[in-house]
Amino acid sequence: MTANPPSSEALRTRALALLTRRDLSRAELLAKLQVSAADVEDLLAELQERGWQDDARVADVELRAAYSKGHGIVRLRQRLQQRGITAALIETTLAGWSQDEEQPVALLRQRFAAMASADDKSRARLLRFLVYRGYAPGQASAAVRAFLQECRAAERERGDEWE
Repeated sequence: MTANPPSSEALRTRALALLTRRDLSRAELLAKLQVSAADVEDLLAELQERGWQDDARVADVELRAAYSKGHGIVRLRQRLQQRGITAALIETTLAGWSQDEEQPVALLRQRFAAMASADDKSRARLLRFLVYRGYAPGQASAAVRAFLQECRAAERERGDEWE
């Protein structure tokens, strides 16, 4: 015996309840409603028309969250894909994001301010930290070099102060 599909009014009520809690992408909303897109195409169109569901807004919120958490473009792209944002919208969102080259260096300063050594093990740790945060390997490597140069300069200044 098959269960009756929920009525359109019940689906609408459920969709609105879900959207009042959190911005959801179209794909996330479909997954939570547990119905096929063909069954609720009119409902999804209405929600988008009224501005209650907007994939562009979801992508923008993710972009701002990634920036404030210090995440890189690689991690942001992955997060948007997980949330079901289309590839075209992901590229549009990422094109509007000019990631500051100083941000990964600032992250290293904040997290590893007391690091005194610049051996290979320490460099690898710094690099892994930034790559995990979603920075491209080339960008992470440049940030690590800049951070270590700052550390060496600070050590020289402290050494001159005590002489």
